[in-house]
This record gives sequence, C-alpha cells and structure tokens, in this order.
Amino acid sequence: MNQLDVNQIRLLIVDDNPDFADFIAYTGEKLGFATEASSNPDDFWEAYYTFSPTVLMVDLQMPKVDGMGLLKKLADFNCVSPIVLVSGLDAHVLEMAKRLGVSLGLNILGALEKPVMMMDMQTVPAPIMQNDIAIGEKRQVISENH
Repeated sequence: MNQLDVNQIRLLIVDDNPDFADFIAYTGEKLGFATEASSNPDDFWEAYYTFSPTVLMVDLQMPKVDGMGLLKKLADFNCVSPIVLVSGLDAHVLEMAKRLGVSLGLNILGALEKPVMMMDMQTVPAPIMQNDIAIGEKRQVISENH
C-alpha cells in the first residue's frame, strides 16, 4: 500500500478472489492511487473505517456476503464514496446492481465486467476527481452530524 496522502485517491477493493483483489490494488497503485485490498468481506468494514476510502470497488458475487447486501449496508451507513461494481456476471446483473445502488442513494460510478484490464481501470479516476470536492463536503457534513 502507498503511504496515504490526503489528496490521493484511496481505493478500497473487496473481492473474494485474493489474486484479483491484489491485481486491482497493484494496477491502482500504478495509476497513482493509494490502495487497500480485502479478499475477506468480514475484514472489509475494518478497512472501510481505518482506510477512509475515496472510492470503493465492490465484487457482486462473494461467498460470505453478496455485493447487493454490501450495497444495502453501505447505504445504511450513509456511504458517500463513489462505488465501482465489479462482476463476472452478465451485463444485465451489473445494470440491476447499479440501479439498486442508485435507488439506495449511493454514488455508483459504474460497473466493470471481469476480467478487468488495466485500461478499464484508467477510466476510474476522472469521475472521482470531478466529484472530489463535493464528496469531501458530504463527508464533513456527515461527520459533523454524528
């Protein structure tokens, strides 16, 4: 993991396949992100609170918890970080998950189909950087209210 810089994109990946999670983390680091990868959904919440991600990459199909359930929990916790959905499932399932996330009030940036290539990852930073100020303001309001 890179040393944290307040202005750096902090990408938290949760995917039950450790090789895939590590590949995404490595690719993210090459693109200048600070990264944290969790292949165990149970460890995700600790990483979520300690790493304070500016963007999440969530696998939709995991054995212990499905991505849809994780989206519901993130909404319950008023998550303001942009979310990129990842899955080897078909495009229809990804589209349904995006709609669910949006309907829950989450900031769904988009979805990537596995296998994910490095050039797919290069599309992630631009929308985050465009929304970065608004995200920071939302985090401040939420932390002031809790």
